[in-house]
Amino acid sequence: MGSPERSESASCDWESPRLVGRHRLAARATFVPFDDEAAATVGERGRPSRFQILNGRWRFHYAQAPCAAPADFMRPEFDDSRWDDITVPGHWQLQGYGRSHVRNGHPNANAGEEDRLWLTRSSCT
Repeated sequence: MGSPERSESASCDWESPRLVGRHRLAARATFVPFDDEAAATVGERGRPSRFQILNGRWRFHYAQAPCAAPADFMRPEFDDSRWDDITVPGHWQLQGYGRSHVRNGHPNANAGEEDRLWLTRSSCT
């Protein structure tokens, strides 16, 4: 994976009930920034110059436990060249990783993958 993985014995701050999010924006309403009032009136979602559809191929890493995630994977300079690719939108379980937690339309309480972690990366230009 592009960087040394954390040791299993490292402190896992994600286990703290006080940690409710990291590297995330504050909640807000969904909106599309149009260039001007006339463009907003037409309302075509893909037309604004400041809007980007995120569909496509994303870099993907499936870790056996959160503490096994590569350190600093969120940094732009992180080397993810050894990671796989997945299609977004899509279900990573249906692209060969892990197992679905739903069987026959019902949640599978015995899925056994509660501690697995999936990491995704993409770049926007």
